[in-house]
Amino acid sequence: MITVVAFVLAAGTLALARSYVIELLNSRRFPTGTLTVNTSGSLAAAVLLSRVPASWATVTAFAALGAFTTFSTFAVEVAALWDDKRRGTAAAYVLATTLTAVGAAFIGLGL
Repeated sequence: MITVVAFVLAAGTLALARSYVIELLNSRRFPTGTLTVNTSGSLAAAVLLSRVPASWATVTAFAALGAFTTFSTFAVEVAALWDDKRRGTAAAYVLATTLTAVGAAFIGLGL
């Protein structure tokens, strides 16, 4: 029971942290907060996957950090940039998110 409570508290805290970072760093020009959240979440997930037992990997790396990272926000932001005729920014955002998140995961697995 304590594990369930700890997980719920961790996931809730990470979701609040995600909201705070996005609110603090996103701007009309570029969604820096979402990029930051998804990149740091990818790094943290990879570090956890390389350090925790397989039985805990789903809970720690995916479920808890899933509350922190946000693919849906990324997708909506890309679509909004595209719809606003800011296609270069949308493409740059897709490229930046892909390169930084995957790069961070490679770094995390190598630590």
